[in-house]
Amino acid sequence: MKQLIACSLAALLVVSCEKTEKLEKEAQADVCPQGNTVVKVEEGYQKLVGDWTWQKSELVRRGAGTSVETPATTGTSKRFRFNADRTYQFFEAQTINESGTYRLRTVMNDPILILDLTRNGQANGGVLITLCDNGLILLGGANDAGPNEYYARKQ
Repeated sequence: MKQLIACSLAALLVVSCEKTEKLEKEAQADVCPQGNTVVKVEEGYQKLVGDWTWQKSELVRRGAGTSVETPATTGTSKRFRFNADRTYQFFEAQTINESGTYRLRTVMNDPILILDLTRNGQANGGVLITLCDNGLILLGGANDAGPNEYYARKQ
């Protein structure tokens, strides 16, 4: 009986992890279709310039499921503005909450962009991003570090 319970729990954990990874990939595909993502720094600078409106945040906890926040569920709005001079502003409820400089980089020619934000001389340590024509995803969920935040280009 104990073996049956242990096997059932192990199978449930495997299914839960697979479902979590599948949800993350599906959510990314909704915002940035495969083959449409930017992986080069210079192209990233060109695509990043503009206003990006927050669509949702997903916090994926392995084994505990996914929680989702949206402007409707939180009653707030968020927006990034990335300027060509490599400065940025972050707005919450139409008020500038943060501003500073940004840079894009990769590590060891890995096809993943990292966004570094610096405010008052303090760098944030970088966040992995997925970037395409009309979508920006801040991948805070890597290694359960925080939520994945989804932004759409403001038209």
